[in-house]
Amino acid sequence: MEENNSKGNHLNIFYKLKAKLLFHDPPHKMVVLKEGHERIGKVLQDEVLSSFAKGSIGDEERLKRNADRLASSFDRLILHGVEKFHEGGYLDYYRLHNIFKPDESIELKFPDRKTMDELVQRWAEELNKAVSMAAGNPQDRKSTWLAYSTLFALYEIKWYELGLPPSLADTRFPTHTVFDHLYATASASNFFYDNNGVTDVPKGFVVSVDIPGVQSFISHSRKLGDFWAASWIISNLSWRTVWRAIKAFGPDVLISPSPRLNPYLLVSLSNEAEKLGKQDLKKEFEKSTNELMKMISPYESFSGNDLFELAEITPMIPEKIRFILPKMFYIEDKDGSVKYIEREEDVADLVKVWFREAWKEILEEAGFYSNGDRMKKALREMIKQFGEKVIEEPPFYPRIKIVNVDEVNKNLNKYLEKIGWKVEGGQSSALLSKEGEISPLLWNVLIFLLDKSPTYRLDPIPRAFWVLDDNGDSIVPVYDSDKVDVDKMKFKSWVQCSLCGEEPAIKLGKEFKNDVAKYKEEDLEKILGITGVSRSELEDLPSIIKPGEALGPYCLLRRLLYLEKREKLGFESTDRLVLRSLDIFIKEFGLREKLLQNFIKVVEDQREGVKTNVQLDNDKIREALSLVFSETFSHLGKERYEGFEKAANKLGIDEEEKFINMLEDALRNLKEELKKEKFLANEEDMGKLAEMVSKHFGKDLGRLFEEYLNREENKDEENEKDVRLDRALSLFEAMLRLRRYYAILRMDGDFIGRIVSGKLPLYSEMFTDDGKMRTMKLSEYVKMLYESMKKNASGEQRVKIEEVEKKAMENAEILEKTIKIREGKHSQYKEFEGIIVSPSYYMHISTSLMLQALRDTMLIRMNEGFPIYAGGDDLNALLPIETSIKAVAELRKSFWYWNEDKDRFAILRIRGDQREESEKDYNLPLREASIPVSSLLATGRSASLRFAKIKDLTGEEIAEAGELLENEAKESSWSLNGKRVAKDTIVMSDSSDKNISLLPFSLRKDRDIELVIDEVHVGALGRLWMLRLLGMLSGNLPEDAFDQVPSELWNPDNDKKRNALKKLGGYVFKRNISTKRKDEMVNELMRSLEDANAFTAVNSKATEGTAGDSYENLALLYHIFKSIKIMRDLPK
Repeated sequence: MEENNSKGNHLNIFYKLKAKLLFHDPPHKMVVLKEGHERIGKVLQDEVLSSFAKGSIGDEERLKRNADRLASSFDRLILHGVEKFHEGGYLDYYRLHNIFKPDESIELKFPDRKTMDELVQRWAEELNKAVSMAAGNPQDRKSTWLAYSTLFALYEIKWYELGLPPSLADTRFPTHTVFDHLYATASASNFFYDNNGVTDVPKGFVVSVDIPGVQSFISHSRKLGDFWAASWIISNLSWRTVWRAIKAFGPDVLISPSPRLNPYLLVSLSNEAEKLGKQDLKKEFEKSTNELMKMISPYESFSGNDLFELAEITPMIPEKIRFILPKMFYIEDKDGSVKYIEREEDVADLVKVWFREAWKEILEEAGFYSNGDRMKKALREMIKQFGEKVIEEPPFYPRIKIVNVDEVNKNLNKYLEKIGWKVEGGQSSALLSKEGEISPLLWNVLIFLLDKSPTYRLDPIPRAFWVLDDNGDSIVPVYDSDKVDVDKMKFKSWVQCSLCGEEPAIKLGKEFKNDVAKYKEEDLEKILGITGVSRSELEDLPSIIKPGEALGPYCLLRRLLYLEKREKLGFESTDRLVLRSLDIFIKEFGLREKLLQNFIKVVEDQREGVKTNVQLDNDKIREALSLVFSETFSHLGKERYEGFEKAANKLGIDEEEKFINMLEDALRNLKEELKKEKFLANEEDMGKLAEMVSKHFGKDLGRLFEEYLNREENKDEENEKDVRLDRALSLFEAMLRLRRYYAILRMDGDFIGRIVSGKLPLYSEMFTDDGKMRTMKLSEYVKMLYESMKKNASGEQRVKIEEVEKKAMENAEILEKTIKIREGKHSQYKEFEGIIVSPSYYMHISTSLMLQALRDTMLIRMNEGFPIYAGGDDLNALLPIETSIKAVAELRKSFWYWNEDKDRFAILRIRGDQREESEKDYNLPLREASIPVSSLLATGRSASLRFAKIKDLTGEEIAEAGELLENEAKESSWSLNGKRVAKDTIVMSDSSDKNISLLPFSLRKDRDIELVIDEVHVGALGRLWMLRLLGMLSGNLPEDAFDQVPSELWNPDNDKKRNALKKLGGYVFKRNISTKRKDEMVNELMRSLEDANAFTAVNSKATEGTAGDSYENLALLYHIFKSIKIMRDLPK
């Protein structure tokens, strides 16, 4: 269908108007405030938009005025009535304050003015170049959309690439940046454009789309690839649904997650550029994605997957998305047809269509409709033969919530006119009077009502997979909506899927040949007939679908998707996580040939007891080891890990476990050989070991390792041994141990829902005695901000701040007394709580979460882990045992600060050597800069770290980790000297027993809450773990402690108990530490425990724990002993 030209032109104008809105304030507004910032913004606008939106277009001033008012509604309310200062007397203030905790701030450091002007000019040129690549015919809607979307996506990134900090949006209320405001203004513009053009009355729809049953869908997995695929499907269903809204109106319609600094937007635009044959533009998006990831990385360099691919494959989009739809027509991208969005029902119907289309794209991405290699073809044909009618529909349908903006605005204004403008005594206040038709509280109420609105559903009940047959005699799978013809199906023995327990599945039966599990011959023959491939081409099928495994169509789809993407993933299985550190360790110490020779010897010694149908030789054995230790044997050109099973198959060994046992024997023999050779006796090897400890366990434990070794006597003449070497070899042997465990990590931000709704914690009185969070009043927020500003100011600047503060406090107090929010359908009102949520605030928080998601992804990858989902507050990941403790500490710290100065901001780092050579020729200084971009959240982040065996059911263990997170960590609170902190706790557990431990991430000291990771996790627990690794601490320590300490002392609620606990603690340590300097070591350990408040901090649980123990009022020391009980044999 040909696109309607007049409609296309109407949208074309809208895209251009939005593009101009991004320049109504220049990015360096505060620098040029005195010179006419709006004029400078116009100059930059003309330069950057020269290829598609130059000159005057429509009602741009009117749209700017309306959208600007709504975007900055919070600031306008607080600053209402603040007069401008005397001429030339602008408030010069260059600190950004944390929007969630306004007493925290950081200086914005701009270069000198000459360099600044040169860099801004360079920014405009770079942006113009990219936008011009996207732009085609200025009258073409699609070209204009791509040009605007390119501008939106690169506008901020290009600025940071040059080492430039963001400007404040308003120096009088310095809690958010000009980028927050500009992007919020672009979003707000969707309320002021309809079928007739710019409007003064806000209208449109705010939409929430939520996918239900996500945790269940993800946890129904067996392989690492299953988890990744399930999470990727959820993220991409969410993203590809909202992408259709973005294709219709632009990226600014997305409000949560943030479209800013969003790699999914960059990847999607890159793909769009490729479809249009714009290769230079595609490279521009890839380059900016790489630059963004480098700036976010806390490390000097990042090795591994290409950063663009890392962004592409990492699930980061949550199951709940929020976006805006204008109340107007839109044009279908695929056929040019015109659709109208006038009612809530139109929105719901549209989202349903988009959701189904997104699902079809998922199928295409998984290779369901394309030709692939034989293995992919086999899986594809199996799905088509047995489940095509099921797989055509998504496994679940979304919940859709919709708020009609013009109805809310109209009712809100009526409501405020009726009761909201009256202050005490009945006096009317102009503070809440509408500007034109825009209520200053509109956005706050929209977000409040969005969660309260009714739900539209495609299907009100869960998806049905089974129905009664025509006779009503038996249950059969749903494969045809009209009729189920079982007789035509090749497999009639339908069972429930062994992964999810819900889908109808085909079962490839299992039988044993020579004690080896094989497919039933009749089932295999049917598969060969269906797929049209030979036996040899399906040789690897058992590694994808185990004999006896029953998989339904959606679970088969996960395997297909994983096969399609696995080259980009970098991880094959949990086996890989388990062996990663050992592989690197063997490579770094150059032990490849020694390992090989020891393994060859084991194979020769055990040849008679091992059934093999392969002629074994050294090359064959070398190749088998390369499938397990891909890093160590990378010189063979086989850099992809294949796993124990394939390595065993390579040698013709009938059981995977036999191969593992042989490898353990070889490693054990290698250790003995190295001992005899006095390995580590030279300082070079000892130094290398220290480096490896720092890399895998963390710098702090690396420092402790060296410190403890240096204290030990070199010689024990009585026992004729080198004690120092013996200690080092103890740790070395632990590192050379064949691992059977990996770590599951679940993290979740605390009180995030409250933060999103503007209910911020008052830190000086954050928790009441019953552990409830104390919400900051609006006046308290304003007072905290200006008190902090005055501390950072002096002279005339301070006087001006006091002037602003006086009026701002008056406004805040009026708002507290007068604003009430309608709740539910009844005429009940509650007092306004927290701060007012504006588009700028909402944009800031969603950007903070997006940056945190990227940071988390980088931290997990740099710790050799695999992110299953990174959403900013939520995080699911798998890690090697060695790096897991270090990773948890880094991830929790980064939730509050990204630099050593502990500034509470997301800070991008530009390094002098970061730019490519081709970019170093523009004769401008390459700045090394730290750029504060966004506030970090001001609440805690609880975690669950679970150590699981590779033979455990991974889905069950991940689910258990989640249960422990919710029922243990998030139900905990910590008291220190009567001051309480709720949540912000890590629960540690092991799948082999029911022991759990709880440790705080933060404690309240004086008036503020401080992280205690260095004191508790490193200083106390890390010290004990290192002593254990060095063979200086008995593994029986926890049991001895629980035997020696009376149960009543574990709740040290008075000084007498605390002193008794300290004495008994010292006694227990002295009994379990083995070194000549025992007293010195014990005293040092006791000091570190006191620094960690181990004898005074007490954990309380609001509910009984899921693990069976009661954790009411137990000292931190109790949980440290529990922790070392769980960790004492790690790595294992």
